[in-house]
Amino acid sequence: MQAIKLNNIKKEIADRVLFEIDSLIIKKTDRIGIVGRNGSGKSTLLKMIAAEDNDFHGEIDIHGREAYVPQLKETSTMSGGEQSMALIQKAIQSHPDILILDEPTSNLDVENLNLLIELLSESAATLILVSHDRHFLNKLVNNIWEIDRGKVQTYSGNYDDFHAVKELKTRQHQEAYSEYQNKVKQLENEAHRRLQKASTFKKRKKNVSRSDYKVNSFAGKYDAQEKAMAKSAKALEKRIEKLNPVEALIRERSFIFKEVGNLDNDASTLINLNEGKLFIEKIELFSYPPFKITFGDKLSITGPNQSGKTSFLRAILRQSLKGYYSQQLNIGYFSQNFNVLDLNDSIYHNVRKGSLQSDFVIKNVLASLGFDHKVIYQKANVLSGGERVRLSFAKVLLGDHNLLLLDEPTNYLDIDTLKSVEGFIKNYPGAVVLVSHDQTFVETTTDQHYFIESGQLLSTAYQFKNKDKVEQELLLLQFQLDEMVMNPETQLEDIREIQRKISKLKSND
Repeated sequence: MQAIKLNNIKKEIADRVLFEIDSLIIKKTDRIGIVGRNGSGKSTLLKMIAAEDNDFHGEIDIHGREAYVPQLKETSTMSGGEQSMALIQKAIQSHPDILILDEPTSNLDVENLNLLIELLSESAATLILVSHDRHFLNKLVNNIWEIDRGKVQTYSGNYDDFHAVKELKTRQHQEAYSEYQNKVKQLENEAHRRLQKASTFKKRKKNVSRSDYKVNSFAGKYDAQEKAMAKSAKALEKRIEKLNPVEALIRERSFIFKEVGNLDNDASTLINLNEGKLFIEKIELFSYPPFKITFGDKLSITGPNQSGKTSFLRAILRQSLKGYYSQQLNIGYFSQNFNVLDLNDSIYHNVRKGSLQSDFVIKNVLASLGFDHKVIYQKANVLSGGERVRLSFAKVLLGDHNLLLLDEPTNYLDIDTLKSVEGFIKNYPGAVVLVSHDQTFVETTTDQHYFIESGQLLSTAYQFKNKDKVEQELLLLQFQLDEMVMNPETQLEDIREIQRKISKLKSND
């Protein structure tokens, strides 16, 4: 059955067409993930569907009651993750027919993310959401809408299915482009050969006597041959014009770093912390084992919100934890609340200052983060909050550092930009310590994984040693859950608590 119909939609902002939709139907069983570049109109489309934005041409017919949770902006005494979960749970408990969510995972740790996936999987509502979290999209959606260059294209399946289709289309387009270029080159070469041949007709050949040459020239024989050959060359040029042109694909951006400054580093060990405990205002957050960072390492740290991940990065930045710190250590630190910009300087010069990388790499990174060559000489004070965060990120990435501490860098990045940043980190010659709730991003960019659990910083190597213990605990919890479900007197919250424990163990598996 039909839940929503969009017909002849045109959305304009400041006399510019943001996107157009001829006709789209959302069925009641649809679970739709909307993706696209920052600024393409994803959040705007959600607001239109939620009747929060009525300033557009066309019609949107809604069949059912909606609940809409916008991207979290306001602050309160609760953490961002707590606020997000509270708002989403309230929306689900209102039992809407249609549930609309804008970036619901932005402030969630892995445990709450898994809980949210579980809650939404159990909901019978039609689901429409915007998210940059590929793992989340893979778990929940059965359709992808992509907003690209002002058009909305639909794809069946989850994010990986969508990505596979896009990859196939890219390969087919590249093959068509190569075939087109080869055909054009072949015709151009033949046309050039014929023009060259035409120009030789009036020249006397060695096997033609002077008298015969004069007779033929006087009779116009060579003129006719030249014109015929030139005409055939012209016909080939017209054939080229009639070919259906195939545009070249935009090449992937290059992140080849010059190993200069602090990246030209002969110090293998950058940091080697003694075993210790992390305190904030005399409150113990967690204990940690000996912790070593060498040049080129790519490490991740995950854990619940407020478990101490950010505090640990800041302690490393201040070099306040006991241990060895290389004299050549130079740290670049990124956090969404850490301002490193000169707002009175241009976008480009904010990054150029303090970077030893080439203009080519700097402009490629800026373009990958949404700042193309048309805007990079504008002052940073014209940027929105999200754009300033992305520019701060670029400044840290390209600075003269040999260790990058990146605290939740993905929140203001669309999926295409995320992939570019993944390429950057994989090619970065220095060390990276990453804190992120985005599981796909973590798995793609890092190869050493730490997690905070029960007041301890543990590595996946430790987890592997204790795998049998975890499996036994999972079996016991699953048995308890089965018993609870069969018991009509069991409270729903008790079942939820066991489910949360199972999700937590599985997320660390």
